[in-house]
Amino acid sequence: MLGVGIDRRLEDDVAVPARHLAPHHTLGALLVGSWTNFMLFALELILIWRYFTLFPRRQDDTLWIRVLVLLMLAIDIATTADLSFLLYWVRQKSAD
Repeated sequence: MLGVGIDRRLEDDVAVPARHLAPHHTLGALLVGSWTNFMLFALELILIWRYFTLFPRRQDDTLWIRVLVLLMLAIDIATTADLSFLLYWVRQKSAD
């Protein structure tokens, strides 16, 4: 949940609630999370491509399983694009 943690600063011994942090305080966590997401998204693209090319007419897979795989890909494309926009937005706000 956003804004619930406490940030301990080294220069003073005052605890600051996370909801009062500036965007540049969370940029490192967003970068690491987005890089991990991008790597897993690339792996997902490779696996889906292999699934559809190596098993084009598999008897066990019905149509709804293939549609479910494509739906999962569409959702992951949307969340990766949203994460990219969020990272860009936070970077622009921290530059101000």
